[in-house]
Amino acid sequence: MKFDQIMEKVDIENPGLIYEYLFLNVDEESKIIYANGNKSWYLNRELHRTDGPAVERSDGKKYWYLNDQDYSEENFNEKVKK
Repeated sequence: MKFDQIMEKVDIENPGLIYEYLFLNVDEESKIIYANGNKSWYLNRELHRTDGPAVERSDGKKYWYLNDQDYSEENFNEKVKK
């Protein structure tokens, strides 16, 4: 199920519902943008992104994850280079 299809089914006034629905029902790559501007990327319900940080907070902080394992930016770049 694609993100656009999910958004049609979810009450966008309640971002908690969007997250819960996505987390429980999507087994493919998903990007969630929260009402506060935070962004998270998931693959198979785990934080995961290979082309940048898997979490980008609205305050500018970024966090790198592969298969739900967190990495420093430096370690992440080394890992995805291989």
